[in-house]
Order: sequence, then structure tokens, then C-alpha cells
Amino acid sequence: MAIIATTDVVAALSDQALKRLYAKSGGAVVDPAFLALCVADANSRVQMWTRASFPGGLDAVGGVVDAGIVGLTVDVCNGIAASRHASSDPTVGAYAKAYAEARTFFHSLTRDDDARPVTAAGGRAQPGALLAEDTDDAGNSTRVYGDLADRQGSSGF
Repeated sequence: MAIIATTDVVAALSDQALKRLYAKSGGAVVDPAFLALCVADANSRVQMWTRASFPGGLDAVGGVVDAGIVGLTVDVCNGIAASRHASSDPTVGAYAKAYAEARTFFHSLTRDDDARPVTAAGGRAQPGALLAEDTDDAGNSTRVYGDLADRQGSSGF
């Protein structure tokens, strides 16, 4: 499922910013084909970045995606659009910075590091650290280490 649509990008930007990013050759009219290409690219990148950790997708039942995920995916889309301009410098600019911050956030999200999407179909990021054995040869639980690695331990460590 797509995370964003062209309407999300249009809603997030002022008319002037939308034309600067998505009009051909500095024109005054948004190029719908270029906008659709950037949206498809952004959806693809975010899904590739998060698919291993969220195999069920970032959407909840019914296709609802958390507003924060939508906003960050729009930032990825705008960064892609900005990078396709001839005068683009990937190290400076608001769109490049927002793209880098979104990329960092998605990386953190896949590690189950601090943030969790409200609407993720599969719950918390997978794979988490798990031990295959639940008991050792003496019948003692080995889940203690897995629980600590998964931040589920009750020991306080």
C-alpha cells in the first residue's frame, strides 16, 4: 500500500514551494507526471527501508497511516524532487535536511529505538533480538537475555 499520495504533498506545501519543486524548468505550473514519479519513489524508498522490520506495512487495518509517517514520507518526496534539480546540493538546503532527518528517523524506527508507529500493522519492529531456546538443559529459562535485549525484562537492568 502507498504511504502517501500526491494530495499529501500538495497539502503539505505552499503554492510557491510546490511550484518551485515540481514545475518543469522553473515554470509556474506543477508537472503532475514529475510529482507522481517523486511520490512513487518516496513510497518505494520508505517501504524498502522499513519492510524487513514491518512486513505487515506501516498502515493499520483499513489503510490508515500515522500522520507522522505521512509527513516524514512527504519530506522524503520533497528531498527527492529537490535533488533532481540541476542546481541541487545534497548537503545543504531545507529539503535535503528534512530528507536526511526522515531517513534517520526511519532507520531508528526499524531498530525499535525510541519511536513506534501508532498504526503499524505488525506492532513493534521485527526482527527483535530473540533467543531460540526458552529453557536450558537444566530447565532454566534463557529468555532473560532475550527479554533484556527486547527491552521487555522486568529486572530493571
